[in-house]
Amino acid sequence: EFRDRLLEKIAQWYELWLRGESASIIDRWSRLSTYARGRRVVVATEDEKLTGVTDGLTETGAMRLVVEGGAVRTILAGEVTKLRKGAELSTRHSSA
Repeated sequence: EFRDRLLEKIAQWYELWLRGESASIIDRWSRLSTYARGRRVVVATEDEKLTGVTDGLTETGAMRLVVEGGAVRTILAGEVTKLRKGAELSTRHSSA
């Protein structure tokens, strides 16, 4: 049954995390996600709205976002929206 297979997979990934093997979890996510690297996005956090390009995850699983000017921001939580092709980064960026 689907539910049983899902719970088994979750348990396997949880065991890796408990053993301190988060790098393998991040690596797997990065290989499977279309948002891992090079995706132009807008991220709305509690305090600000950032526009940039995704640049993988940190060792703790936070999103790395390269914003205008080349600075890398670490995003712990927020709503991520894909930018449409042709949308300008500079006109969508709000500074904090």
